[in-house]
Amino acid sequence: MKKTAFTFFALQLAALLLIFPALSSAADESSISIESRDSYTRWYEYPGVYYEEEFSFVGVRADYYFNASEGDVIKYGFTGSLYPAGSYTSWPSEDESAFAARAGFIGQARLAVNDSMKLILQAEVTYLVALGTAGGGSHSDDFAVYLPSVSAGAGLLFNNMEILGASSLSVMYMFGLFELGVDTDNYVSGSPVTEDWSDSAISVVLNYGF
Repeated sequence: MKKTAFTFFALQLAALLLIFPALSSAADESSISIESRDSYTRWYEYPGVYYEEEFSFVGVRADYYFNASEGDVIKYGFTGSLYPAGSYTSWPSEDESAFAARAGFIGQARLAVNDSMKLILQAEVTYLVALGTAGGGSHSDDFAVYLPSVSAGAGLLFNNMEILGASSLSVMYMFGLFELGVDTDNYVSGSPVTEDWSDSAISVVLNYGF
């Protein structure tokens, strides 16, 4: 694996394992979830020479929230994810294994639907680093893909569902709104020109209050 990719991933891992848990003592609420994510990019080196990449990941996500309003309606905080298991497909190329890390900032609004359920509206600004190995196509040997983006989504929070010590359970769907500049250490010199991209995730979340 290239040194720069390994260094960045190590920093992401350190942030999730050291910095984020340290915030739990100050945070008003935290959550941990199992997340499935799919990221896709289509870019070109020269017009007419296109490359497509798709990453599918499963991992663990941690969020830390601070209350920004009375009644826990508006929250903000930090998010971080590790995806140790995943796959990578490139055209033209073959399917390979891959893994990723993701970190950023999060904002959330919780609107009561009834006594036991809330509607969640969420926005995120994050940086995704995907690492893998490819035998051909748009990459050679070990590689990294960097995907900063703005995402939005919605979900439902179910109160009074005590699971593994959590105070509630949520189900969320997030999707990318804006790509902020895909970068990759491939054959292209510099950042590729992105023609199309998508990023989405489904999470099952356990919420913990402090």
